[in-house]
Amino acid sequence: MGHVVAELVVVPLGTATPGLSPYVAAVEKALEGFDLKTVLTPMGTVVEGELDEVLRALRAVHEIPFQMGAMRVSTSLK
Repeated sequence: MGHVVAELVVVPLGTATPGLSPYVAAVEKALEGFDLKTVLTPMGTVVEGELDEVLRALRAVHEIPFQMGAMRVSTSLK
């Protein structure tokens, strides 16, 4: 596939506390396991790499908030 630059936003909903930093940290940590360049921004994470790798990472990080107890997760990729 092709090389892409995209913005990834993962928002856990229905969490036990209003603080989301543990979720952000877990998603960023998981992204380190993929062959992607990443830049954390105030509103999301910019990822750069092959499309297939970006999509694999998207699927993986979408599941993280559920594993941490979130009731719902809103994930977007631009």
